[in-house]
Amino acid sequence: MEIKTTKTENSTVEVSFEVSPEELKKYIEKSKTLSEASEILVRDSWQKAVEEKKLEPIGPAQTKIEQIVPGQTARFKIVAPVLPEVSLPEDLSFVSQIKKDKAEVSESDIDEALKSWQLSQARFKTLNRVAQKGDFVQIEFSSSLFPGNEPQQDRFILGEGHLIPGFEDNLVGLSAGQEKEFSLTYPNPYFAPHLAGKEGKFKVKMIKVEEVDMVELAELIDRTKVAENLEALRQQVRADLEIQAEKATEQRWRRAIIDTVSGKTEINLPEMLIEYEQLRLMESLKRQVTEQLKISFEDYLKRINQKEEELKKTYRLEAEKNVKEFLIIRSLQKAQKIEVAEEELNRELEKIKNNLNEEQKKEVDQNQLKAYTKDALMRDKLFQKLSSIK
Repeated sequence: MEIKTTKTENSTVEVSFEVSPEELKKYIEKSKTLSEASEILVRDSWQKAVEEKKLEPIGPAQTKIEQIVPGQTARFKIVAPVLPEVSLPEDLSFVSQIKKDKAEVSESDIDEALKSWQLSQARFKTLNRVAQKGDFVQIEFSSSLFPGNEPQQDRFILGEGHLIPGFEDNLVGLSAGQEKEFSLTYPNPYFAPHLAGKEGKFKVKMIKVEEVDMVELAELIDRTKVAENLEALRQQVRADLEIQAEKATEQRWRRAIIDTVSGKTEINLPEMLIEYEQLRLMESLKRQVTEQLKISFEDYLKRINQKEEELKKTYRLEAEKNVKEFLIIRSLQKAQKIEVAEEELNRELEKIKNNLNEEQKKEVDQNQLKAYTKDALMRDKLFQKLSSIK
């Protein structure tokens, strides 16, 4: 069997096959009909081409049969979408210039964590008066910059800088049931870049004003037995926050590397992968709507006054970014010869399963868990390797 491959536009490959009359005869002898022999021959030929040419199909293949006649050379072609080639920068020494931030935990960070714990254990008393700073308030609010001006709810201690500057000042003096409209400009920079520097019109309704009766930390420690004393508790909280800070620092460093490589890499992104990713993002949104908003996705679309296809289009840029990142990481793993041994994967899976309760073990999809765990290990190994580049 002779196999020739030709790369075409839009990340597809055309594979041409020539099968000798003798080999074709063997397929016919094993089958009942020429049609059945042709199907098996095409299937086997494609599998062989994928293995020999190291092809990576991402969608269904189309077969073009030119000739399959007993006693003659069989000729046919298969066209299929494949993962595109990624031309990574030859010199990755710039990675060594991307430094990790120092993971730091301050005393104020510990104080804030302890205060959040206190608040979760606090007693609340509804107040029949206007809101003042220091009260615990529950509000419903919407903004002209939110999709569909969809209202949201929030709860916090008034005056502690929970929302953008000026927002909480407008809540002082409102009692339960009262509404207020005002305009504010988002800070620039802002954690959500698409809102930075923009003016939004807000509509707020005060739902509830409550007095917070915070339980002293010493009493909470004695009641819950989480630690021997306040100092021991602070040490526990510091240790937890340091782990979180380390993870956040690691993620920022990895993101900086991928963003830098991405800026130096041009990839012809397959439309099929972008479409798959858009659908995945939409499915994730549907789950969030059902689980968090407790409404059907159809009702959600009515509220934001959008059609599903229009909403899917808004995920285009995010989908392109995710696909490009996937292809870059995958290509880096191949270039750096990153592999995960089966024994290593099984050990990690065993650790994960030991931390699951019986109900979770029944519900978890074993194939998804294995795929996710292998991907995580591959990524960890990749960035460990990149960190050693000089």
